[in-house]
Amino acid sequence: GSHPARGDESEASDCQAHCACDTGTSGTLVLMDDGTYAGKCRSIQCPEHSSGPGGSGGCTCDPPYTGSITWSAAGHYSGACSRTSCPAFASFDGDSCQCLPGYRGRIVMDPTSLEWAGHCEQVVCPLHAVVQSEGGAD
Repeated sequence: GSHPARGDESEASDCQAHCACDTGTSGTLVLMDDGTYAGKCRSIQCPEHSSGPGGSGGCTCDPPYTGSITWSAAGHYSGACSRTSCPAFASFDGDSCQCLPGYRGRIVMDPTSLEWAGHCEQVVCPLHAVVQSEGGAD
């Protein structure tokens, strides 16, 4: 038997859920006529001096940097990673701390505390001697 018309069937499909890129990813998805999606969602890269899954998956500061990076629902990062200070009588050489000229010692990044371990002590020369840097005499 015949049933009375209930309106256009295409209206019902307008109420179906649509796909969108998940939190921590960006991209554009377009629903095609055949019901499939065109486009891609890509992870959002962690900010400078940090690594991790990115976006809502999280980012952690890479040693020797410390700080806090958070992902907001608005779709951006807040916070930053800043380089930790070297211990007394040491300075950065790349991403590691080295004792200053006239000092000796070993400084390493503690992987658990993410703080520098070790120290530099002054080189004491015998009478009538002077400290020279590793490059030799001036």
